[in-house]
Amino acid sequence: MGSGLEIAAFAAIGVSGISTVSGYISQSEAAAAQKKANNRQAAMQSEQAAREKRQQIREERIKRAKILQASENTGTVGSAGELGSVAGLSSTLSGNLGFNSSMIEGASYISKQNQAAAGAMQEAKMWDTIGSIANTAVGMTSGSLFSNPAAGSEAAITKGSSTIFGPPQPTLMQKLF
Repeated sequence: MGSGLEIAAFAAIGVSGISTVSGYISQSEAAAAQKKANNRQAAMQSEQAAREKRQQIREERIKRAKILQASENTGTVGSAGELGSVAGLSSTLSGNLGFNSSMIEGASYISKQNQAAAGAMQEAKMWDTIGSIANTAVGMTSGSLFSNPAAGSEAAITKGSSTIFGPPQPTLMQKLF
């Protein structure tokens, strides 16, 4: 049977593992909720763009009808002025619709990249936590805790120690310099 310190060390590692898994699950749920929100926002932007497109087409038709009516009233049907005005309306409408389309695509791209970044950050946090647990486990087992059962009575948390139990161990920086 292990000493109380061994049991405490393994219990701490187990709790760390459980909290890592729980945190990862919570982060996954948050990412899924964020994805739903982003999808809804994209749908709303698409609806807004469709509304703006219809409004621009409606306005272009009204202006076109006014130009055609004015040409009819003044007897200049088919003139360069009429044709130029109508062509200008069509060009302006096409430019506006193209701009709106590119803005929607840009917003969609940004949303997808934000989702990808959030997923990558979530995975990085998970691996960082797993690394911390592993470092803690190595630190707990690298001292004299398991090799010297009496070390628990001498154990103290000391400054510069890389382990919690047993005699002070030099830190990595102390070993290098």
